[in-house]
Amino acid sequence: LGFHMTTDEMLDGLRNLPTMQCTDASICPVPYDAPSTYVQGAPLILHKSEGDGSFTPAADLAAWLAQAAGDDGAPVYAGWGSMAIMTDALALKLANACRRASRRLVLLISWSKLITLGEGPHELSADGRALTPRVVGAEGAGPIVYVLREVAHSWLFPRCCCILHHGGAGTMSAALLAG
Repeated sequence: LGFHMTTDEMLDGLRNLPTMQCTDASICPVPYDAPSTYVQGAPLILHKSEGDGSFTPAADLAAWLAQAAGDDGAPVYAGWGSMAIMTDALALKLANACRRASRRLVLLISWSKLITLGEGPHELSADGRALTPRVVGAEGAGPIVYVLREVAHSWLFPRCCCILHHGGAGTMSAALLAG
């Protein structure tokens, strides 16, 4: 690709650039050895509350969440933000773990190209080896996994019992705000 190796001189130049850490200081304070150009900001909240109309979920997602709440409680959320590491094998492991815990799974795949699952509800096979698309409301137990590429965390997280994520500042803020 023609990239050059990073040198110590390049890193020294970056260390002196003004940097704002956009996290709550009580959760992630500025490091004690940070340069004077490093300042603490506030968390960046991109989506406001669910009542402000900034996000409207797909009808089948809303129905799936309502069905999940009635059947076995709030689902587990798993997503790795911009870390495009989600694979079919990892999705199966997460789905099987949720099945053992009697929970459903909201799986955010973002822009990962390592996964073949399409968006929407999926059923886990009886042997736990495959996820197949399924219609919400179809006869049977109902889909255990709902796959998304994007969602407003401020809308979804309050509807989940557990948030598994990559630790990004925005996702962490949304998870903490959700309770």
